[in-house]
Amino acid sequence: MKPIYLFLLLLFSLSKAQSQNVNFERETVSFNFDMKPNPANHWVNISIENVVGDIEDLEVEMYTVIGTKIHPLRTQVSSAENKIVLNLTQVPDGVYLVRIKGKDFEQTKRLRVHH
Repeated sequence: MKPIYLFLLLLFSLSKAQSQNVNFERETVSFNFDMKPNPANHWVNISIENVVGDIEDLEVEMYTVIGTKIHPLRTQVSSAENKIVLNLTQVPDGVYLVRIKGKDFEQTKRLRVHH
């Protein structure tokens, strides 16, 4: 067989194999959270909607607007109500970013703290 025919046969085989690939699209999750009151004083309630899995497995992080992580972040979790309460008594006045992460999703929102 001539080399050009081998090349074309190989090319045809590769294009056919590529068309049989499995589609690995990620399922979108319509996760959402809301923080009230905002601006917050000594605490803020975070209500979570459409969470997949256990609410206690969520990671809650808080950052300054320049990216410094707030440690320690004290939380109280209520699985029955899909609610998390953040204690802000040790957090200085300012604007912060609150990020909630789960296994397949994450969302970040702005929170203003004013004592």
